[in-house]
Amino acid sequence: MVHPTNLLRTESDNANFAAPTGNYMNEIDCGLTVLPFLTKCLGLERFARFSVLVGLLSVLGFLQGVILIYFRSTSQLWVAHYEVPVPGWFIFANEISVGIFALYVAYWGNRIHRASWMGTLTIFLSISCATLAIPEIYNPFTGVEINSAITGPALCNTNKSADFAVETIHWKTYSITLAIILLFQTLFGMANVAFITLGMTYLDDHIFPKHSPVYIGMAFGASELGKQLGVYSSWVPYIFDIYMIFASPVWIIITVSTFVIGSIISLFPQILPKKAMMKSVNSLVSFASGIDLEEDEEVIDGFFVTVARLLKNKVLLLNIFSFVALESALVNFNLLERYFNQAKYHISIKDISGYSDPELIQFSKTLLKQPVAALFVLTSGMVIAKFKPTAKQLVTWNVFVFFSTALVFSATVFSNCTRGPINHHKNAISIPYCSSNCGCSADELFQPICVDGKTYFSPCLAGCTSFTAGIKVYNNCSCGTIISEGSCDKEHCRLVLAMVQANSVISYGLLASTVVPNIIINIRSVLNKDKAVALGLGMTFVGIIPYVPVKLMYDSVADNFCEIKNKTGCQYFSEWFAIFLSSMTIFFIFLAACLATTLLCIIRDLPLYEGKHYSSSSDIEIRILPPDPNQPEPRAVVPGLTTLRAEEEYPFMRTFNESKFGFSPVLHRVTAIREEGPPSPSTFSSRSNNAPHNSRTSINSDGSLGASLEAIANEIGDTCDEEMKRETNSSGSLKTSLGYIVLKVDKPDPHIEQDENIYEEVYASKSVQSDL
Repeated sequence: MVHPTNLLRTESDNANFAAPTGNYMNEIDCGLTVLPFLTKCLGLERFARFSVLVGLLSVLGFLQGVILIYFRSTSQLWVAHYEVPVPGWFIFANEISVGIFALYVAYWGNRIHRASWMGTLTIFLSISCATLAIPEIYNPFTGVEINSAITGPALCNTNKSADFAVETIHWKTYSITLAIILLFQTLFGMANVAFITLGMTYLDDHIFPKHSPVYIGMAFGASELGKQLGVYSSWVPYIFDIYMIFASPVWIIITVSTFVIGSIISLFPQILPKKAMMKSVNSLVSFASGIDLEEDEEVIDGFFVTVARLLKNKVLLLNIFSFVALESALVNFNLLERYFNQAKYHISIKDISGYSDPELIQFSKTLLKQPVAALFVLTSGMVIAKFKPTAKQLVTWNVFVFFSTALVFSATVFSNCTRGPINHHKNAISIPYCSSNCGCSADELFQPICVDGKTYFSPCLAGCTSFTAGIKVYNNCSCGTIISEGSCDKEHCRLVLAMVQANSVISYGLLASTVVPNIIINIRSVLNKDKAVALGLGMTFVGIIPYVPVKLMYDSVADNFCEIKNKTGCQYFSEWFAIFLSSMTIFFIFLAACLATTLLCIIRDLPLYEGKHYSSSSDIEIRILPPDPNQPEPRAVVPGLTTLRAEEEYPFMRTFNESKFGFSPVLHRVTAIREEGPPSPSTFSSRSNNAPHNSRTSINSDGSLGASLEAIANEIGDTCDEEMKRETNSSGSLKTSLGYIVLKVDKPDPHIEQDENIYEEVYASKSVQSDL
């Protein structure tokens, strides 16, 4: 007779049996199969744990944050050095590449191998980071660009006339550099897509749904902290006089770290061993309960079928477009924020890295903004995991945040505290008499300076001939003697600017708290196999709509508020530009709130925190199939087992309830074992008095999947022996509530060598004798 004690156990006196643990071992593979022998030689399987996965994804998000901000913050330096005449959107080309490739990366990475795609794209990203140093090696920095970014060329020089020279562009160098930068932007966008769509769903599939928000929040919080380090890293050339950008030690460390992290992630299997063990345990439990649970493999549909199905999901689309409207407001405001500060508070736009910004803006943008966002993202994930709010409650929080942000933003942005600089012409820079012999350029950037209570457009137009960068003091100005950097109205605007910056930090933190709820709703409102593509669909819209049509609309309207233009763009915007930008930002935030409110009206209670549990007392639909006539006779994994034949020709469906068979206590204990992880060697031991201890069947110290399954099978079997005996008749048939399941087992064949380390799925069917 076969009873659950014999599942995966070979020391039993009775005939041995191969438990139907499922064919899940095939999914435990090395993601990067270039050197597959490393998995066995180095024992890499023991590192394929969820805790390691979370750590690697957090580090990857951190590194991507550093790379992104470092690249953008130093763009002013390498654009000036390579004389690349690119528009402002060029440094945000990675976002457009996200919109172009998001769906393809999400779909094919999810279909083929998520870990492998994520790791490989990260490796390619690190290689593209290294290629950015090639133009710098052949054309190194001299320090002129770095000093110019702080002081600018806007100093008075009485030995030259006005400079209206035409720029010369080295087209060969420009073309090579442009191609390398575009390649980097494209690969960064694809790697970022893989991190969000493949990384977050890979993480979500290996943890209980109720805990998923915490770890998603950790990954995104690490990305925000990486942006903070990216800002500080971009200041290294200014602080330490290092005349290198992409050949600097900082960038080399970032590149090498990214390569190492990508290589490790690519080694992860399609499914972690613990998850495979949980699936196999479900198969063991179902068999011990008297059922043959056939878990259908998840079949991924074609690309266009999948996208068409998602486009019919109203909850998903409303949630995506509410976030797209929000991103349209935030992205375009951030792109034009320097000009907003210029028009409203008369702050210089010379340095885009923020190193020479006023102290108040530096404190809010570079010291508080990103850490506050990281804290809010992580806290939101912990709150969701702790209190388990419903989908309606999550959407309600998003609506509250959107409306609150719009109201707070509108409360301060419309106040005015400045007067215009000294300029006598409407659409051109006027040169005062006191600096008429300074040779000031007609393309001066707005860099205000206060001389004797008057705000001048630049230090050159104020007649200043020297500048001390350490203390930021201009000297020897021909237009006056009392000199201070910045506008003469900066003290008058200090209180208003402080309130605006405080509101900006708080609003940014509140909006960051909507990231995790947005992702949770997206992945819970679709089929499990569509989660990655659903996130990819959202990134497609977020990457295209805010950066292409909405930005073109912003730029076309903003040109009407430009007072002084030069051949590279607008030099100075009027005060009406600030009003326009504020109004458009508020409009899109209100639009996001309205779309979220519509979603609140139609959304139902999605199963946000429910996983697939076979141990519940609810009825389970199972399928019993006859043997495949084309399938050759299987060799028993453990000798003594003969194939069981079904008397019925066609498959039939039946419903099984665990309470009818009395295995509820066992199933609950196995569920606890699954949640706590693989059992330790001391947890289980052979309790069969008539079976000697076999060292080969004990649990290995490395916590392998096979040993864990064997221990769980022992736990099931020893507890259920007496119950099975009471329910077994003299003929060797197992009686269930629906009839008898006849188990025919032969004696062991002494000519077949027993191998206890093989775990295969045996094609076995059942002969059912109905007593009805």
